[in-house]
Amino acid sequence: MLAVQWVSTSVTAVKTRLSFMMTCLNKLLLTVKFHCFYVVHQVVKHILVTYSIYTAVYLNVLLVYLLTTLRNSLTVKLKAKLVH
Repeated sequence: MLAVQWVSTSVTAVKTRLSFMMTCLNKLLLTVKFHCFYVVHQVVKHILVTYSIYTAVYLNVLLVYLLTTLRNSLTVKLKAKLVH
C-alpha cells in the first residue's frame, strides 16, 4: 500500500495516477473524489489482488502435488509389475 501524503489533492492524484499506471497499465483508473472512499477502494482492490494471486499459487501447488503423487504411484506400480 502506498503511503499517501495529504498535503495537496493534485499532488496526491498525480502520484496515485503514476503509481497506478506503472503497476496496472491495462486497467482503467477510477478516480474517487473523497479520500476516505479512495482509501477503502484501494484496500479492497489490494485484498482482491492478493486473493487472486493466492488462489492461483494454491491451485498451481495443488496441481504439482497431485501430478507428483500420481507419477510416484505409477512408478511404484510399474516397478512392482517388473519384479513379479
